[in-house]
Amino acid sequence: ATATAGPRSFSAAEVRARCAQGACLVSCHRRLYDLSGFVRLHPGGEQLLRRRAGTDVSAALDGPPHRHSANARRWLEQYYVGEIEPGDEQASLSPAESAPGASPQGFSFSFQSLPETVDEKEVVAAAQTPDQTDLCYRTVDVEKDLVDWQKPLLWQVGYLGEKYDEWVHQPVDRPIRLFHSDFLEFLSKTAWYVVFMVWTPVVLYLSWVSYTSLAQGNTRLFSSFTTEYSIPVHKYYFPFIFLLGMILWSLLEYLIHRFVFHMKPPASNYYLITLHFLLHGQHHK
Repeated sequence: ATATAGPRSFSAAEVRARCAQGACLVSCHRRLYDLSGFVRLHPGGEQLLRRRAGTDVSAALDGPPHRHSANARRWLEQYYVGEIEPGDEQASLSPAESAPGASPQGFSFSFQSLPETVDEKEVVAAAQTPDQTDLCYRTVDVEKDLVDWQKPLLWQVGYLGEKYDEWVHQPVDRPIRLFHSDFLEFLSKTAWYVVFMVWTPVVLYLSWVSYTSLAQGNTRLFSSFTTEYSIPVHKYYFPFIFLLGMILWSLLEYLIHRFVFHMKPPASNYYLITLHFLLHGQHHK
């Protein structure tokens, strides 16, 4: 494990100042989290988190209306940045009124909303002083994380054994690397639009070949087995054949995904665990 400094302590004034600058800081009891990089990924919507910036979300985590899962709570820990100073746990921003000066997060920030114990000069200093340190308090703890995130994962996951299945289904919000080779790592990443760029011409070409073949009028079903009971296939059937192909492929893809990709590899087999992670497990991280 790499040595790092201990967690920082944050005053209520500093939390307010950072929220006023655009950060989305929330606390759970005394633990402080910076969700600025997560707000757009939040399944419940960005504004739901923005409205809670500067507040304690421990009650919201437990619900109602939604009790967050253990995985969601583990995900939250990735954004841990430090501790709220003792006595400041209850200090939070007040909801913004529909008035000028409201911050982009939906909160108003004014000295009148601060507790009496908070010095205005401290707030101004916190807001105007550039942050010289990364807020995120991140460590490489192999005992807790089970892997070293700073090294390629593909050669590590096979050693997780019986812990692999639980570990692979806990997503993380951090860059991961699969290979030592920069070239192989480059090939492992694909932008979403590349899929359409590659496969759209292929689908169009094969569709045209199929349609022109049907248009010749020589295509008959079951002709390989019998000529007496074979069924002619006209070109007008092409849209229905195309639709049937999409349905059958979707069903096949689901079955492969459900029963092959989500198959639990044997805990004692390093190579099968590595293969599973390479084929699909990495998708969950």
